[in-house]
Parts: sequence; structure tokens; C-alpha cells
Amino acid sequence: MKRKPITLLAVAILVLAMVCSFVGCGDNEDPSGNNPGGDKPAESVIKAVTAKEDSVTLRVGEKKLLTLYYNITGTSGSLTAAQKACTATVSDANILKLAPNGKTIECMAAGNATVTITSNLDNTKSCTFNVVVKEVYFDRDISILSPDDQMDNEMIEDGGYIVTSGMIQGDYYVKGVASTKWYVETDITYIKVDPAELYPKVGITSTTADYTAESGAVNNKVVFFLDIFRPDQSSSWANIGVCEVQNGSNWAWNDTITNATARHNDAMYTLSDPIEANETFKLAVARDGFVFHVWVNGNYAGSIKVIEELFGLWDDAAAAYVPVPSMVGFFEFNSEVKFANYLATADAAQVDAKIATIGEVALNENWAAD
Repeated sequence: MKRKPITLLAVAILVLAMVCSFVGCGDNEDPSGNNPGGDKPAESVIKAVTAKEDSVTLRVGEKKLLTLYYNITGTSGSLTAAQKACTATVSDANILKLAPNGKTIECMAAGNATVTITSNLDNTKSCTFNVVVKEVYFDRDISILSPDDQMDNEMIEDGGYIVTSGMIQGDYYVKGVASTKWYVETDITYIKVDPAELYPKVGITSTTADYTAESGAVNNKVVFFLDIFRPDQSSSWANIGVCEVQNGSNWAWNDTITNATARHNDAMYTLSDPIEANETFKLAVARDGFVFHVWVNGNYAGSIKVIEELFGLWDDAAAAYVPVPSMVGFFEFNSEVKFANYLATADAAQVDAKIATIGEVALNENWAAD
């Protein structure tokens, strides 16, 4: 009996189907979820990459981790670190600089730029967000700030004030004001003090950080301050003091520091009405080479001359120390303080005009003993 051709065809199809069932016929899945070579894509292990906000506002000089601004989720369960890996791109490198490792951005200039985050595992999953970069009043490279400090209104046009809510030891240096001659003033309101801070102080500071490295000196400073009371003390404070600091850490009042290295005077001026919590006072300082002049609430408080080695470099031709520029700003020790109505200038004519109001200057030499 002859077999019908249709029967042979059916047998051939059956055999082919059996072979396919053993080899998978392209249905084998790559554990990564990419399914290379398959005839149908496997389900991605990446569910979504989403921006936390459509737009974020940062400041010139700030550096931020990109993971602060997006989430990546899986289709089931948690993702491994490798599965979470993403690639970032920015629309304008003049505004936002992407770090070589691709994990952080640095704000280079004021403006707007778009950040795109794409999953390395599944490039169909991505998100974008806008970054608005605003100018700063306080230099982010050298200032010591806390993420909890209230800086939204630091620019003069935005109100011109900051609140040091982070309550760490903070230094807030004015961007672009660095000279051997400058003037700065600010209203200061201290709000509260960390109970662990034994010697709370607030005031104006100046540093040579960027200018004396060649002489081996780093971050020489002078600070002008009001002592403020701790919560466990009932007294108010009235003394305006000054302290020199060698290399950023050798404060003159440290036990190991002698007057040959740095000096301090804790009461170069005494207020007639002591300052208490939530009261505001105005502090102003002018620098003219090695001499610094101080005003409190508009009243001239005195002048001091710093150790020349701290704010100068030796000049062989002149056989003397020559002043080097210093930056100027504000500081506080572990306290919540509001700095407002501030002004800083390195315009020599303005500084000279302010100093001229003093008349004859008598330097205060009342330094504390070693």
C-alpha cells in the first residue's frame, strides 16, 4: 500500500517540532533580561527610571550625587548594584560638568541644563530632569556649609540673608572679594546654640587660604567675634574680641600656641548694652594691608595689626613682608545664626573713605599673655 505524500510531510513536521523542543527554538532567556538572539524579547528586569523632581535648583560651585535625583526600580524585588547602573548625560557642559565616573555633577555657571539618566541594562528605560543653576554670594569651594543651612535667599536680589540651621562650625566666604584692602559688614542675629558647644562665637572672618601656599602657610585667618551665651548660662554677652589663627587650626587661645605664632584679645571692645538671644547687632571690618579696623553698631571699636607672617609673604627686594590678599566672610561655632543686610567690597576708594571716618588710628595692643 502506497503512503500518501501528505502523510510524509506530517511526519517531517512532527520531527522538526520535537527537535525544536529540545533546543528551545530561540526561547532560552538570558538571566540579565536582555535575551540576545531570541525571537521574542524577555521581560526586562528594569521596571522604570524616574526623576524625583521635574526641576531642581542648585548653586554655582555645588557638587551633587546624581542618585539624589532619580529612582530606578525593578519588575520584581530589589535590584543589584550592577542592575542599578545608569549612564548620565548633560545638555550643556558649560553649566553642568559631569564627573569622569559619571556619578556626580558640578555646577559651573548660572543657567539651565537637562540631565538624562539611562539604565545600562535596558536603554529603553530613562528619565530627564531640568537643573536650574543660580549664582552664589558665598563661595562654595572654600566655605564650610551644612546641607541644612538656609541659603535660598543668599543673593542680594533674593533678600540677602542666610540662616546657619545646620549648626556646625561654619565659614561663609564671599565670592569674588579677595584683596589686601576690603570692607565688609553684616547684621547678625544669633538664634540658638548647640548645648555641646562650650565657647560659642559669631562674627567676621578672613583667610589667606588661596594665597600663601608658596610660603608654606595654609589658611591663615583672623576672626572678629561676639561671645554668645550657651543655653545653660543666664548671662548675656557684650565683648567683641579678635583671634589670629595659623594654618587654619592653631587658634591663638589654644594652650600650645604662643604669641609669637598667633594672638588673641577677647575684649577689644565692650558694648554698653549686652547682646542676647534673637537680638540683632551690626559688625563691620575693614582691612588695609596688615591693619584691620572694626565697627560695632556703627561705632568705631578699634584697630589691630596682625602678625605680618600670617598675612604676608617675605619680599627680598623690600627686605620686608608684603601683604597678600585674603578672602572675607562670616563664621559661627555650632550655632543657628542669621546673617543679613550684608555688604562686601574690594573697591579701594570705598574702603579708604570708610577708614577716613576714623580719624587718627591707635592700634589696640592688648593681646592676651601666652
